[in-house]
Formats: sequence, structure tokens, C-alpha cells
Amino acid sequence: MVPDFAAAGGLGEAAAWLCLREDIYVSLTTQSPIKIGLECFSNSASIRRGDDYSWANKMILILAQILNRAFSEPVSQSDIAISEADIADWDQFKPASYQPIHFAASSQHAARPFPEIWMLAPHYVVGLQYFHIAQIVLSVMKQQQMAAKPYSSLFQNCPRDRHVRRHLRFIVGLAVSNELAENTWFTARHCLSVWAGCLRKRIDQEAAIQLLKDMDRRTGWTMTGLIESLRGQWNDDSC
Repeated sequence: MVPDFAAAGGLGEAAAWLCLREDIYVSLTTQSPIKIGLECFSNSASIRRGDDYSWANKMILILAQILNRAFSEPVSQSDIAISEADIADWDQFKPASYQPIHFAASSQHAARPFPEIWMLAPHYVVGLQYFHIAQIVLSVMKQQQMAAKPYSSLFQNCPRDRHVRRHLRFIVGLAVSNELAENTWFTARHCLSVWAGCLRKRIDQEAAIQLLKDMDRRTGWTMTGLIESLRGQWNDDSC
């Protein structure tokens, strides 16, 4: 039913996109393909408009398609090439309004573990977060032949570990820098639950814990279990 609403406009279409985003979170954490059919989303009014908001939805759809390829066996070189091209095209042709109004790189010297990235509106934050998630999932696809489960050897490869860490910092930095975009905090939380094992420096780890504590206080979501799980991962540091 959801795909039928995706191209209908109005509240039905908005609900369909919300369901797709929820399905993406499930896919990321369970390493399974998207359950919702994606065919109608490319025809939705949110995509056809071609405005700044639609570019965020385009990236959401691109990520959903990449997750289907990443978690459906076997992953082919064609799957990887298509995914790389989709990500690159979105990045190249996205509107200039997707550039931050302020950017400061992460810096241990400045006690800034995550970059500061101020955006004009929440949909810009969403689009860029999903872009960086797609980059991480692409890394998963490229190493999938080396492991029975896509995530199982991701952090055993130090160059790839650094690649994941870089994009994870952007995902979290976008959330922390744009506090009014509360949904992006949930995105950061889900990504930390999957990939925080790549955060090797204590300053990064404590900043991630602080984000989760702040989110616990602001949203009422209990983060104690996740925090304990992350501390356990970080005690086994190999890169």
C-alpha cells in the first residue's frame, strides 16, 4: 500500500516518505533489504518538483536503493558502480543552497571532535546526512565479499575504518550543529549504534556519549543500554 500513496501527493505521500525513512533505519541496523517497494517514489511530487526539498528526498531514495543492493546477495560490480554514480551525481548537481552557511572542520586541538556545519533549514541537514550514510554503505558493499555479514569485518580494515569515521563525524556533526532539526538526532543515534566502533579517539567517544545523553534528556529516549554497548566496543581497539 505504501508505494501507492508515494505518488499521490498530500498527507498520503508525506506518510509514505516517513515510512521509507523508518524502513531505512531498520535496514541499517538489521543488515537487511528495504521492505517497502520503491518504484513509485521516483514519481512522487516531492521528487518531480525539483526544488531544494526534493533534493533531500532524492538522496533518501538513493540511499534506500543502495541498501537494497548492499544487503541483497550477491553484490555485483555493477551494483557498486551504479551506487557510486548515483551518489556522485547527487553531490555534483545538488543546489548551491546545500552549502553550509558556516563550516569548521573537526579539530582535536580546538576540542571540536565533530565538524560544525550550520545549514539554512532541516531538509538540507537531512539530505547531507543521508549522503554521508550512503558513502558508508558503499564501503560496506565494497568489502562484502570479505565477510559473511556486511558489517562484520568493516572495522578490521584500517583505511576503510578511517573512511567510515570521517563520514560518521559529518553525520553527527550535522545533527549537533542544527539542534532545531531534531529528527537528525535520531539519524545520528542510529548511525552511532551501527558504526561507532570506528571512533578510536577518546575525545570522539566522549563527544558521542554526550550527544546520546543530551538526546536522552531532550527526547525521553533511554540511551543507557546503547552507551554501555558502545563503551564495550571501544574497549577492544585495534586500529
